[in-house]
This record gives sequence, C-alpha cells and structure tokens, in this order.
Amino acid sequence: MTAAPLVLEARSLHMTFHDRGRAGLLALDDMSLQVAAGEYLAIVGPSGCGKSTLLRLLAGLLRPISGEVLWRGEPLTEPRREIGFVFQRANLMPWRTVLGNIMLPLEIAGLAQADRTQRAHDLISLVNLEGFADAYPSQLSGGMQQRVTLARALVYEPSVLLLDEPFGALDALTRERMNAEMMRIWSLRRPAVVMVTHSISEAVFLADRVIVMSPRPGRVRAEFAIPLPRPRDIAVTTEPEFVALTRAVRAEIVD
Repeated sequence: MTAAPLVLEARSLHMTFHDRGRAGLLALDDMSLQVAAGEYLAIVGPSGCGKSTLLRLLAGLLRPISGEVLWRGEPLTEPRREIGFVFQRANLMPWRTVLGNIMLPLEIAGLAQADRTQRAHDLISLVNLEGFADAYPSQLSGGMQQRVTLARALVYEPSVLLLDEPFGALDALTRERMNAEMMRIWSLRRPAVVMVTHSISEAVFLADRVIVMSPRPGRVRAEFAIPLPRPRDIAVTTEPEFVALTRAVRAEIVD
C-alpha cells in the first residue's frame, strides 16, 4: 500500500518567549513531527510542555525561532484556509445565530449569499444541529457551542484540522459524546487531524497515532501507533488492548 503523502511537517522547531528583558523561556526544543493526509494524530504531555505553542506553529499563527513548518513540502509562513483551527473555548459571536457564526468566514471571503447559506446549512446537518440554525450561543449547551465552532472550522473544507483541547471545558458525559461525534465527522470528511488533549483515553480512542511530549522544553518523548480497528465506539474503551495502550502512554508522561 502506498503511504499517504505528508500535509504538515515540523522540522527541528525551537521556540522561545521573551518577557521584558528577562531570560527567554524555551518552550520547544528540536521538536519534529510529520502528519500524513487523512491521519488522526493526538498529542499529549504534561501541562506547560508546549503543546498549544506547537499547534499554533503548525497553524502558521506563530513563527519559530529556528526550524521550519512545511505545508505540502513548502514553508508555511502564514495561516491558510486549508488549515482549520478549533480552540478550547467556543469563541462564538454572541450576537450572531448558529447560521451566522458558521457563515462568518464565508462572508469575509465574499462568497455569494446563496452559496454561503447552503454551505452553512450543510455543516449544521453534519454536526447534528438541525433545528438550531436560528439559535444564539447563549441558548446552546457547551457541547452544542463546540459543534458550531467545529462547523465553522470546516467551512473551507480544510485538509488539516488542528484541535486545541476542544472538549476540555465539557463535563465527562458530554465530552464522551463529543468524542463519538468527532469520530463520526472525521470518518465522513477525513481531514488530517492534530489534536492536543490532556485526556489519555480520548487520545487513544480517537487517534491513529499518539505522540507524548516531554516536560518543557517540549520535544517528542515517545510515539505510539494505535492499532485499534475502525470504526470505533465507546465500548472499545473497556477492551484489554485499549486499557493496555492507555497505560503505556501514561507511563511515558513525566511531570
């Protein structure tokens, strides 16, 4: 079988933050990884190890001190429509409806009204929010708000979706449901996904591959292939192989 082509690659990233003349805080040190088309990659590690910084570098939102990020083999120097980003908080505009929030990027791009309305309605259906197009964020649960945010990130049909702890603020039951929804949506669209999470079980459940980062300065400490068959449902989390994988990942996380 031919290997899937790479869509994103980080090469020897070094990232330092400076604060009012103090010695720089080294967040990432010689951080490298590759992301193949259609792959689901999860990144875990101790708090403060640079996971979110790495994700922003992969999105083109930050530039590394040294090293480079490649998009399909070419240097990534700025954000691209082909790379969607979902933050931990929904960050929706409270004065816009679900439909209006999803359509916003298309309005900015100047897409015709009929086209952006149709695309937004298609995404509302994709994330199972039919009947809520005219609702405002304050009328939605946390999980529903994150579905709107996910739909907005998918509006340009990105090749890569970057997720920064998107379900971290949700209660355990809602998070479990959102994991199942994320699995369903990824199966339908198959973008490459890079997901930062503090939940080891979430990482193993969703991903094809899990990367464990070292304490700051962050670098790859360990990597695990997840051979669990797809499609997966929540019942897999009770299987011995799943439990063994979560234990192996947890053993590599050093505070």
